Amino acid sequence: MEHFQKEHRVNYGNFEAIEWSDLTEVKKMREALTFDAPLEVNWAWDYVGQVEELRRLYEIAKRRQWNAEEDLDWSEQIDCKKQWGQAKEYSPIAQCVEMLGGAEDDVRSATWDNFGYVCSQLLHGEQAALEICGQLCAVCPDMDMKFFAGTQVYDEVRHIEAFSKFITRKIGKIYPVDPNVKFLLEQILSADTWQKKTLGMQTLFEGMALGIMQMQAQASDVPLFDKMIKYIMLDESRHAAFGVISMKKTMESADTSPEMKAELEDWAYYILECLNAGQYYGPFAALGPKYGLDAHNMAAMLYNLPDSNEAKSLLYTHATIPHLKNLGLITERTREKYAKIGLFSDLEVIPTQSIATEGAFDDTPVAES
Repeated sequence: MEHFQKEHRVNYGNFEAIEWSDLTEVKKMREALTFDAPLEVNWAWDYVGQVEELRRLYEIAKRRQWNAEEDLDWSEQIDCKKQWGQAKEYSPIAQCVEMLGGAEDDVRSATWDNFGYVCSQLLHGEQAALEICGQLCAVCPDMDMKFFAGTQVYDEVRHIEAFSKFITRKIGKIYPVDPNVKFLLEQILSADTWQKKTLGMQTLFEGMALGIMQMQAQASDVPLFDKMIKYIMLDESRHAAFGVISMKKTMESADTSPEMKAELEDWAYYILECLNAGQYYGPFAALGPKYGLDAHNMAAMLYNLPDSNEAKSLLYTHATIPHLKNLGLITERTREKYAKIGLFSDLEVIPTQSIATEGAFDDTPVAES
């Protein structure tokens, strides 16, 4: 297996990045609303349940529901001329505008644009999670997995509702999906096994999304967003736990061959490598022109900063990488590959605990959390 998207690879010094620079190609990709995603449906005749942890997650999911319209205060007023939306230190766009001498109003505007862009990509990711969990209800072999995937379908609908209302009511613009993100989500949707779908969405994307959400929560000065993202993260911790439990069962099964384990290990690496390679270009391509910023030049600069590796790895090392480490899906073979792209070099320093599953088994009512 080779790296994804070889045709979009460019070199930023010693780093190989992904750029979707042809606007006609980007437009065509975004307008492609259908694609083939064949499924192998699995019946499951054992309705009693075999995986206690999954049944427990299912029971918690039933009790910890919330209403996106009624449980959030949509009357809260947001003043984009006084508030920042998020701290400018969390916005590469705003930092570049400020570094190049932009006025404070422009820097503030850039933070709101970046806030809206990130929320929009999370929204598109929630739609993909909805579609993939619908698939998992059909393709997973165990009723325990089908039960939980069914609850997650409803969670994802609620997340789509919450994000779309927040963006349209309070920020004003839903940005189109990043083409690199759409490409990877379609890889997961069209994956040929339920294990790849589960690993790709529940472990990789859910883990990374939780990392992004945590950073957004730390940066936000919008109480409505803070409460909304807190509720969403409570749901997401269950989703990530579902992925870890399901994949742990797979990795420990006598039916899982060494070849399949290696294939899953490679699958995880190539997904994360592709996400990492396109991490900076997409936001600058979408937002940069408004502020006179060239996407290629800005992304190349960020990828070549002295602390670039540390900054890039933040999205992965608090959630996704610990999960892969615990599942045995990073060996010396792939560790060297991760080190080469700057995500980490020493597996021993990666924590075994992940922020993604914190609170997954908390049974406290949402209103009291």
